[in-house]
Amino acid sequence: AELWDSSFVVANIQLALGQFGQLYLPEILGYNMGFEQLPLHLLTTVDEMKKLGMDSYYFQLHISIDNSASGHAAAAAKSVKLYMDWMKTQHGKDIANEHWKRILNGFFMN
Repeated sequence: AELWDSSFVVANIQLALGQFGQLYLPEILGYNMGFEQLPLHLLTTVDEMKKLGMDSYYFQLHISIDNSASGHAAAAAKSVKLYMDWMKTQHGKDIANEHWKRILNGFFMN
């Protein structure tokens, strides 16, 4: 089977961010926040599997783990908020805004 280069993009992004964690902390926070958001396709998958009489437990579990109220998505968003509050307090609004842009860059790497 042929392996496409595109098959390795996500893994390489994660490895690169992890290798330089201190340097790219804002991008890591943004990437993680985007990665942990509940993807719409999981909701659709559960619905379609139920219609087909298939067991959707794995996907339902994943939805509950990544929920934005108390799951991984909530923890990721809270981390960003805490980091931004700290940046504003320690370094001021201008530096915090620069870090916010970096967080967004990380978010859009997903």
